[in-house]
Amino acid sequence: MMQWVTLDADLKRDTVIESFESFIWTERYSAYGDFQIVTKSTRESRAQLAIGTWITRVGSTYVALIETVEDATADDGTRNITVSGRFLEALFDDRVAMPSITDTTTQPNWVITGTPGDIIREMVTTVCVDGAIDPKDTIPFYHSGTLLPTGSLGEDASVITVTAAPDTLYNTISKIATTYYLGFRLV
Repeated sequence: MMQWVTLDADLKRDTVIESFESFIWTERYSAYGDFQIVTKSTRESRAQLAIGTWITRVGSTYVALIETVEDATADDGTRNITVSGRFLEALFDDRVAMPSITDTTTQPNWVITGTPGDIIREMVTTVCVDGAIDPKDTIPFYHSGTLLPTGSLGEDASVITVTAAPDTLYNTISKIATTYYLGFRLV
């Protein structure tokens, strides 16, 4: 049986999400996942499943953020809330893929050389750990490195050069991941 839980401010398990009508949890390989919960609208469920709450599935390495909550009354008179959001990797959509913004006139692109996997890791580290453009781009609790073992397929070991025009970090790393058959996720 699958079990979902909310997370506290330190991203530790807080409360079990129970009594839902429907729970869709979609994990993706090289794109951010999403989820949707439909449950009875009660004071407890609205407090537990508020916008800005982090959730996860027990046994999963994915973490998701509640972004929308819709409270509605059905034709039969029952009140339900529909809660939805995206996985942690969606934070890349809010960050610009550039090593700095000091000289975008003469250096408008990010030019980086390495293996495709190393390029993605360097971009994420530069933007989301080092805060190269803005310290607010750093992701709390995230540190560079690897927690999971490498997959059985392996990464492409070719050394390439990427010339990336300013775009979101998500779009930039998604293009590289799709081109070289790589997945990505934040754990």
